[in-house]
Amino acid sequence: MESLKKIIRDLSRQEVYLLRNLLKQQVNGCHGKRIQLFDLIRKNRNSSDNEAALLLYGSKPNSAFSHLKKRLKDDLLNFLFLNNFFENHSPDNCSGAKSIFYKSLLFRQIYSSKNISHEASLLQKSMEQIVGQHEFALEKLLVLEQTVLQQNDFFEMEEAEKIAQFIDEQCMSYRLVFMAKVYCKKMYHVARDFGQYELSDVEKMLEIIYGLKKLSDEQNLSTAEFWYCFLHSIYHWIFYSPAKALGYAKRALDIAEGHPEKFTDENLLAIKTHLSLLHLCKGDTVASRKYLEQPTLFLSLGHTTFLDAAEVSLHLCFCESNLTEAEKIIERELFRHKTTDAGLCLTKWQYYQACLEFAKGDFKKSSSLLMNKKESGRYNSSKLLLGHKLLELMNLIELGKYDLLEYKINAFKQLLKRIKNKNPHRYKLIGKQLDELMKDGYDFKATAKKQNADLRVLSLHMGICRWEPFNYEMIRFEEWLLKKNKQGKKVFCTEADAPHEKTYSASKII
Repeated sequence: MESLKKIIRDLSRQEVYLLRNLLKQQVNGCHGKRIQLFDLIRKNRNSSDNEAALLLYGSKPNSAFSHLKKRLKDDLLNFLFLNNFFENHSPDNCSGAKSIFYKSLLFRQIYSSKNISHEASLLQKSMEQIVGQHEFALEKLLVLEQTVLQQNDFFEMEEAEKIAQFIDEQCMSYRLVFMAKVYCKKMYHVARDFGQYELSDVEKMLEIIYGLKKLSDEQNLSTAEFWYCFLHSIYHWIFYSPAKALGYAKRALDIAEGHPEKFTDENLLAIKTHLSLLHLCKGDTVASRKYLEQPTLFLSLGHTTFLDAAEVSLHLCFCESNLTEAEKIIERELFRHKTTDAGLCLTKWQYYQACLEFAKGDFKKSSSLLMNKKESGRYNSSKLLLGHKLLELMNLIELGKYDLLEYKINAFKQLLKRIKNKNPHRYKLIGKQLDELMKDGYDFKATAKKQNADLRVLSLHMGICRWEPFNYEMIRFEEWLLKKNKQGKKVFCTEADAPHEKTYSASKII
């Protein structure tokens, strides 16, 4: 039932109308059981197998009910295929051109089987034009196969060897672009959740970067240049700085926008999300918001690229102190992940919910949410675990539970020693502030007087102690201390010594 629910849930009103008419035709105009099951799922998305079988057959789920679900699913897939197949796709965009290509390929095979050679030849030329314009690597091989194997005259083996060599070159080009996509995704998620890398991954990443650069220069391929820039940007973001990564990311976006026929909406969304993240790392929330406000953000709801964009958007909301929008995003994603998985994604959004409650001032609820997550299972992201522990400490301080803090602070420091993290320096410096706070009897003014320089270091957007969105420090530690100062508990030596509020533009959540 779950797959049926997901398919039916995403149908448009027009598609529902057309599909019901199609189902009516299949049952000679009568409202058969397929239509009844379709309407039941459409009107009651929470319907179960037991409920549906009881309504349709008056019994528990049986073989007849299983066959009914299979027939309805086949009808749905056939309908979606035909509906998509006959849509008027534009040849000017990547996705539309690919649909046109495969329609042409199917029709060409039909014409060839019917010996209508003139029409088959026209479609062949159209397909060759499409693969050349859009730089489709695998589709180019399909066109070549059609050209060679469907001709009447047999050609010399020397010619066949040349074609085989071309196939090898084409496969190598495709392999480089494919591996670039794989490593863009892999290294992004490794950097976000673990900050820990295998040397072999770094070496492979550089090998792909150099290979794409060579391919781009030799064959003047926009797709190769785009993925070279994208992967190179991620490399700089991970190992150097967001500032160095920005140049490559902007160049990749220029290529994608300059050649819309060669890139999908998902490609555009991915590079814009990456640019938004890089600007956020620099503390430029205005530029970060500019890329997330693009309409493509909402074209792939449920797609992994969209989920990455949603997470960056949430970090931006926290930085802008836009708690209303942050709450909407969290509620939507919690609902999505609770119905699909109970893994790392759900864990992250439950943690974000605890951060939201802290930002709203409900420290008891925030602490309770963290405790519930702790009881339900372990974190499988080292960076997320550190974020959880830091928020737990801040909650205890806000709630005045000082008797637990000495043990918790020591546990936090021990955790830092065990976890191999890309950038532990910020957390180590925070641990030092917590240590001093504990020694000073939680006198914020006294602690900050001694640690003023370190607090300034934490506020910078550069250096080894800089704040980064995916350090999972949603509530920035030094800004939280600044808030305590504003509440009457002085944090910096004097008002004149306190950093100007503009310094904290990257994260004004509190």
